[in-house]
Amino acid sequence: MIEKLKQSHPKIYKHFFTVTTFSKLVALSLFIILPFVGFYLGMKYQEMVTVATTPVVSCVQNITVKNSTTPIPTSTAVANPTVGWKTLIAGKISIKYPSEWTYKLVAGYGQPEIYNPNSMENVVTNGGIGNQHAYISVPDQYVFINSITASSKTALQEAQDYKQQWVNLGSDSTILGSKIVNGIDYALYTDQGEASRFNDLAISNGKILIKINTSMKSLDGNATENQIISTLNISQ
Repeated sequence: MIEKLKQSHPKIYKHFFTVTTFSKLVALSLFIILPFVGFYLGMKYQEMVTVATTPVVSCVQNITVKNSTTPIPTSTAVANPTVGWKTLIAGKISIKYPSEWTYKLVAGYGQPEIYNPNSMENVVTNGGIGNQHAYISVPDQYVFINSITASSKTALQEAQDYKQQWVNLGSDSTILGSKIVNGIDYALYTDQGEASRFNDLAISNGKILIKINTSMKSLDGNATENQIISTLNISQ
């Protein structure tokens, strides 16, 4: 092919294929210059690659470090306040109470009462000698079980009926709250009885109605009385 080019185009052949002093100088210059040019271009290319990729690598590292060092929230175990409590069984119900509280059957009623002996208070009552006022010591914290009866009446119905009775007598009773928890119906209302100092609590599961007199102030409180009532269990 080269011979054919030499014969058909001798001037072109001579221009490109004849070795001259100039061509030697050009070849020598390229031999010296090209390695430096290649090195320079390689350095520039490396800088471009570093600048383009560094932010991405940094971003990924930051996310990884954050996820690996941030603690995963876990539910905090809440201590059971009723651990070590005693259990009172009365008919078809059982209820727990603090070991430092006292249990007794109320004289004249035969109903169980649990109370805090460290919360006693002297109150005035009628019926002393010569119909004079007398002082008796009563607890400020207690749960007194008035009655346990078979009934389909709800706790709220019991509270409403009690309120209506006092309205008919020209007085009143305030329903402090009602709620249903796990199928158990609760209603707290003020007791207007002669010897009452606190509130009445009705509890029903649709089959058994329990009436309690207690120093509990609210259904949603966290007082010891509330904790005691939360342990109440009704057997079917």
